[in-house]
Amino acid sequence: MKLAIAIATALLSACGGGNGSTTAPIVPPLRAQGVALIGDSITEAWSPAFMQGFAPLNLGVAGKTTGYMLSTELPLVLESHKEIGVLVIDGGINDIHVARSPDAEIMDNIKTMGRIATEHGIRVIVASLMLADYQGAGDYAPTPPARIEELDQQILELCAQEGYEYADYKDVMLLPDGTEDFALYQDGLHPLGAGYVRMWNVLKPLLLDDGITL
Repeated sequence: MKLAIAIATALLSACGGGNGSTTAPIVPPLRAQGVALIGDSITEAWSPAFMQGFAPLNLGVAGKTTGYMLSTELPLVLESHKEIGVLVIDGGINDIHVARSPDAEIMDNIKTMGRIATEHGIRVIVASLMLADYQGAGDYAPTPPARIEELDQQILELCAQEGYEYADYKDVMLLPDGTEDFALYQDGLHPLGAGYVRMWNVLKPLLLDDGITL
């Protein structure tokens, strides 16, 4: 019940805008070495084999949106028997392609997750969305690269405002001409092992900066 109230309160606060706030970002002291990942299928498929043997608590679930991450995955992190010091949030692509959610809803969910984690003494890393050319089942909708760029800019600005780390996965998955290197993907959306290695090369130094021992 307390967790549900905390989520509801943070959601109302996030939806209230908060623009123009001059409050300094809060970065909690590192309280534990545990790392948790929440997200969708891209997170679910992370493996210690791609992370040089590092094995975080992985709660990613294929096909899920940031709303599900907020209501279901984040509570599992907070209730985990493994005390968590850093939370990695990687979601939004299913909000766009499947749920057809507006950008404001996606950002409100990410803001709320970050705020709740911070209030529980957990440091936050938020991952960028990546470009996609996935021809999925059903009515999986294509997304203009410009929308991904805009959402990533909003995530970057949120991280700067709130003191979160920003994991820029997108740029390391690009060719020199700025287009997506789909040789790193199995289906235009889900990375192959080589893609995850590149993503790990982004995430690893952020975890080290946060004080996590790898």
